[in-house]
Amino acid sequence: MESLGEGCLPPNLTSLHIGECLNMKQPMLEWGLHRLASLRSLRIFNVESTGDIISFPDDDGFLLPTSLTHLFIGGLKNLKSISMGIQKLTSLEELAIWWCPKLQSFPAEGLPATLECLEIVTCPLLLDRCLKDKGGYYWPIISYIPMVVMEN
Repeated sequence: MESLGEGCLPPNLTSLHIGECLNMKQPMLEWGLHRLASLRSLRIFNVESTGDIISFPDDDGFLLPTSLTHLFIGGLKNLKSISMGIQKLTSLEELAIWWCPKLQSFPAEGLPATLECLEIVTCPLLLDRCLKDKGGYYWPIISYIPMVVMEN
């Protein structure tokens, strides 16, 4: 797959998995996911066009629909931060972030209050900053979440 054509995704789509698209030419901002008002679950993993993404989602909140309850992002090699735009996902219950070796920050304002589960797997820079035992900088930001799973 090289692109998501205009109107190619049905507006009533509830779940979408985009992965291993090594020939994706279209930037993620042009995918039109924000138009999918029924989308509840999104998985983005190893998509070549995401290689340039340093911050996710975009701060304007136009990248993702607010209807999302489950978000999985993984294999984004250059991702350095989860941006303030994550707060616009006011229905988000589960956030899983896997294999993002350069990821090191969450927004200082925190994550959505609706979050019930946070997974951080093989994101060593962020993991070190989230550990309660080591006085992690982000522990106060994530300590309210009922289930936090962290693995290296």
